[in-house]
Amino acid sequence: MIDWLAEWGREVRRKQVGVLLLTSHRAKGLEFRHVGVLDGGWDRDGRGADPDETRRLFYVAMTRAKQTLLLAQAGKYHRYSEVLEPSPHVLRREIHLSALPAKYGRRYITPLLSDIDIGYAGRFSPTHRVHRDIAGLDVGSPLLLACVEGKWSVTTMAGQVVGRMSKKFEIPPGKRFVEANVLAIQTRNISMVGDGFQQLIKTEEWEVVLPELVFD
Repeated sequence: MIDWLAEWGREVRRKQVGVLLLTSHRAKGLEFRHVGVLDGGWDRDGRGADPDETRRLFYVAMTRAKQTLLLAQAGKYHRYSEVLEPSPHVLRREIHLSALPAKYGRRYITPLLSDIDIGYAGRFSPTHRVHRDIAGLDVGSPLLLACVEGKWSVTTMAGQVVGRMSKKFEIPPGKRFVEANVLAIQTRNISMVGDGFQQLIKTEEWEVVLPELVFD
């Protein structure tokens, strides 16, 4: 859900509207026209906490709304649903998961540097086409994830390899690759390479493509 909100927020930013995702504690003292309170954790009190502390925090979250308030219930039980439901101001609406668009089941992965072969482009001479291909990319440029010579590689849409994932990288179980894009491009140089690997490097400086990967 958080990943989807982040992706949605990028799209609506261009329209000068957006969504702010924050904890109920951080929301104290703030007001918004429309507020949605997500489910999760309201049935648990902190260790040694006042039994009414969670109830007061939920009240804080609710009262941030100036016009409309959405209270989400993810499971069969919600700590405060029985208290709120008799109110004439509460409209209960069931959402059936089968009606949700398929993209809600997507998983967005930002690989760590340890998931990426950060020396890949450095192992080619300065005149190799990989450096030109990476130079032609911008943040947001579309990419593909392909298995090349038994290794997961990041390629341009034309199929040119511009990066490689490390041996530890694995596709999430039960997921299917959908799309990828350039999240960032990092510059590295030979001084960042350990002594045991410097003999493999053939250029003084190179760039590493950091992708965002999307799976269904």
